[in-house]
Amino acid sequence: MKGFDGISTEELEKRINERQQFLEKVTTFVADIVQLIGKTMEFSETDSYSTFTKEIIGFGHFSFTYHSSYGLKRYTVWYHPKGELIETDVDDTLRAALISLGPVLVVENPHDKEMSTVKVFNESNEWQTALLNAIEHRDEFLAQRKKAEEERKEKLRLQTEGEHKRAELLVVAKRLKV
Repeated sequence: MKGFDGISTEELEKRINERQQFLEKVTTFVADIVQLIGKTMEFSETDSYSTFTKEIIGFGHFSFTYHSSYGLKRYTVWYHPKGELIETDVDDTLRAALISLGPVLVVENPHDKEMSTVKVFNESNEWQTALLNAIEHRDEFLAQRKKAEEERKEKLRLQTEGEHKRAELLVVAKRLKV
């Protein structure tokens, strides 16, 4: 392998260990957070296996997808450095726009070191540092998402309440020929 000709065996071993530790930390976080607050995008079950895909669009500067099928586990991470997102109700247009940016990380079976395969790994330190920060401040992001979800629900409740009141007023106005 030409890319590693000038690297000692010890340095190569050190880089591999660092990458594996990073991947384990990230994928453990992604699996946990997606199971906790992710939206199920696909689910099917048979007698011998289940397939599912869960996602989070807008967790700080990131979006995540966790896919499991036939024993394969795939973790995908997108980075949105332009602005922090706290999306609790994502439409297809926003989803498509964010996903079109391309992932910074795609890894399959990261907890099996013999079978783990990195499909995409953006070498930029910017997203790696930002993601480690998001992992460290997980509870703050969860609190922000919870607040945003509560605000969205309250807005919807007020809108529904307003529409209901207007419908009642229209009935009265019609009856009174206003």
